[in-house]
Amino acid sequence: MSVLASLHPGLQRYVHEHWGGHLTEIQEAAIPVILSGSSCVLEAPTAGGKTESVLFPALTRAAASSADGVHILYLAPLRALLNNLELRAHRYADLVGVAAFKWHGDVSYAAKREQLTRPPHLLLTTPESLEAILLRRSEWRQVFAALQVIVIDEAHSFAAGDRGGHLLSLMQRVSTAAARPPQRVGMTATIGNAEEMATWLVGVDDPPAQRVAVPRRAPPPRDWMIRFFDGSRDTDQTPAKERASWRTLASLAETCSGHKSIVFAGSRKRAEALAEQLKVTSDRGLLPPVRARTHHGNVSRFFREAAEEAIQVAGETGLDAIISTLTLELGIDLGPLERVVQLNAVASSSALLQRVGRTGRRAGGTQHLRGLCSDRDDLLVLIGATSLAWQGRAEALAFPGRAFHLLAHQLLCLSLQLHGVAPDTAWRTLRPVSCFRYVARAQFDALVAAMVRADYLRDADGLLVFGEKGESTFLSANWRKLYAVFEDAPLFDVFEGKNQVGTLDVSFVTQPLVQGFVFTLGGIRWQAEHIDLEGRRVLARRSTVGEPPRWSAFGGPDVPRETAEEVGRLLHVDTSIPPWLDDASANLLREERAAASAVPWTPGTWMIVDAELLTITTFAGDRINRTLGRVLEDALGVKVTGDYQGLRLGRRGTTDAPGVQSALEAWSRAAPEARLGRLVDGTKVWRFSPFADCVPAELQRLALVERTLDPWVKVPRIVLH
Repeated sequence: MSVLASLHPGLQRYVHEHWGGHLTEIQEAAIPVILSGSSCVLEAPTAGGKTESVLFPALTRAAASSADGVHILYLAPLRALLNNLELRAHRYADLVGVAAFKWHGDVSYAAKREQLTRPPHLLLTTPESLEAILLRRSEWRQVFAALQVIVIDEAHSFAAGDRGGHLLSLMQRVSTAAARPPQRVGMTATIGNAEEMATWLVGVDDPPAQRVAVPRRAPPPRDWMIRFFDGSRDTDQTPAKERASWRTLASLAETCSGHKSIVFAGSRKRAEALAEQLKVTSDRGLLPPVRARTHHGNVSRFFREAAEEAIQVAGETGLDAIISTLTLELGIDLGPLERVVQLNAVASSSALLQRVGRTGRRAGGTQHLRGLCSDRDDLLVLIGATSLAWQGRAEALAFPGRAFHLLAHQLLCLSLQLHGVAPDTAWRTLRPVSCFRYVARAQFDALVAAMVRADYLRDADGLLVFGEKGESTFLSANWRKLYAVFEDAPLFDVFEGKNQVGTLDVSFVTQPLVQGFVFTLGGIRWQAEHIDLEGRRVLARRSTVGEPPRWSAFGGPDVPRETAEEVGRLLHVDTSIPPWLDDASANLLREERAAASAVPWTPGTWMIVDAELLTITTFAGDRINRTLGRVLEDALGVKVTGDYQGLRLGRRGTTDAPGVQSALEAWSRAAPEARLGRLVDGTKVWRFSPFADCVPAELQRLALVERTLDPWVKVPRIVLH
């Protein structure tokens, strides 16, 4: 039997009528696996037909069942993705004679209530909405009793963050209602460690999910260019049209005018400012006209969808560009796009591949990328990530296993969902979840005891129920504080007075996020005067006093090891100039190579230089270098500063290179648990999650070490120079 013939007749007709009777490569490979009921991870580039490769066989199985209830639970990271998928999902469900329904916060209560009386076979929702169903709907067992398959769209966007742990816990909890454990299917773009995602998806009790991938094909013709607008010499006397900001805006307008484009701006404030600047300059005839709208979390659904529709319309009624944060990195269908613009740096080559992969999809089309950058440090990171993306390489994700704050959240949720939960029941339910795989039963019991002592929970005849503090903290506003969890490394907007000076990624903060902490942003030292945790805002002033910042950020999330190593290779090993650099970018790369030549470095080594300032060049990335900094501070009693490229240990005489080498080699010989213990001992506790206060300090430190450091780093060859 052919793969197509194994599908429901209604879907076969659809393929013949709309696709000429042909399935894509990923569909041919995935459909038999999903029909078999095996859990799997589907790896394919954007526009490869992954959605249909899952929905077609899942709907075929659902149509063959006579049981009532949800058969297919489809989870996506964004409401916008579900809104975009809704029409296709209804069409495919109709073809096999079953119902589909989209459930999230934009859907009316009346429509949701009706669906619970006659649950659809296909339910499209987000993790947060699924949590609300489990907590607020007494019928949840009946709704999910016939569940056959759980589908995770854009699984890579969940995997390494808190939402991923929440998602896994939800899958475990909802599976308890099903007659047999549901099949799990994750759809993902390219990541550097897909085999670990295959284990992450199914948890600790089952063998890894099957990986289903298609051979990587040569990319379409590529028109990539990184442009650098050096603003380091701009002053108040620099003519407006000669400033880096103006030249960047002019290049953006030239790129997008008359072309269907997505611009990735980094922050919501930056996106809105760009849209306003493009409108003003267009109205005044100063730059080529660009019809643009913004797309981010603060834009209402109506205007987001209006932008998504308008970008697909030709002529003056359509748009030239949508200026986005991260919301359009994922698979929302915007039709044939022509250009992608990346403003300033992105550290993730995987994210860059996702973004540029949205262009060049039509036969004979060209992938078009423009990276526009005005900061020297940003440019090096952007060059490194772009070089990896050019080679088709993606970084590995870090999958947590000691997420005690999420375990506390899940204990609270289970106590509500089950109207009281026995500790043994909670342990059996949550223990297999990947983000709790390194949690020992004794640690679980310690967490339960701490939550009872603090009155977040109380013991009612052997069942854990909400305590008074738990009720006052989490049960206001219809329990909404329990529906969602913070993602890893939230970005805080930093303001000097009313002026935003940038964003701060809290993964760079190696001390508690409290008033008075000092950090570096844009090459300037700042001191926090006020911190709004809920609004994610920091009011800061310039500072020349206080404890100097320990870490230098390039302005965004962590630079991963793969990107850092690629920057090192481009500076120390490769002598060619990438063909996608403009003259200004190429000149800066030559300057950086000349400066780096004073200290040789080769991949797979750490170079210790005992000059006036003792330094270690690693190009190991932020997480590993932060770890090494902590190790050396503890071992040698010296202050260590650093960034993704390496570490600085103080003036000559403070310590010596052999002592540093000895400390690192001793660290490499230590047992893994000893390494972890040393890092935990020196970690300060701070409120990194709304559920962190539920967790005793020792377990908080374990969770913090796991999310900000790398206790398992392998020490390569150490060279003294």
